[in-house]
Amino acid sequence: MQQNNTFNGDNQGMLEFDVVRRRFEDYDDNPMFLLIRASEKRNIDIAQSCKKWVFSPQTEKKVLYYSSKGKIIYLIYYIKELEMVMGIAEYRSMSIGQRNNKPTAIIYWLYKGCVPKNKIRHLRNPYDYRKPISESLDGVVIQQGVAEELIRIYNETGKKG
Repeated sequence: MQQNNTFNGDNQGMLEFDVVRRRFEDYDDNPMFLLIRASEKRNIDIAQSCKKWVFSPQTEKKVLYYSSKGKIIYLIYYIKELEMVMGIAEYRSMSIGQRNNKPTAIIYWLYKGCVPKNKIRHLRNPYDYRKPISESLDGVVIQQGVAEELIRIYNETGKKG
């Protein structure tokens, strides 16, 4: 029996299936950029001081998967409530937390500081149906070229880590 991987049985549906399937597959980008949606600014302040972050389970799986493929991973921190990018960090490794036994990422901050939504509203992610990066969910892969434009904005504002 032949497996039909289309939504509606035509070639157009096959293209849609391929786009959905790629959401957790390999991308050619190296380094990889993942959006991290924080619920509170306080969480990012703590992460910047202790250089650690606890991922959501799905994002943790993505980070470990791409890391196992030898990819460099950068994390773009965004707070929806404030509508700001709060920084960019490099994922270094994973360890088990001493207090709560949760896997905890060791990160190194490259850029710290607020970049408001009005400065990034033009940044649309081809890997997420061309949505503005500010509307992406936690753990979404951001295309390298889009992330590099965000880094350029950080360099212009002088907000290095």
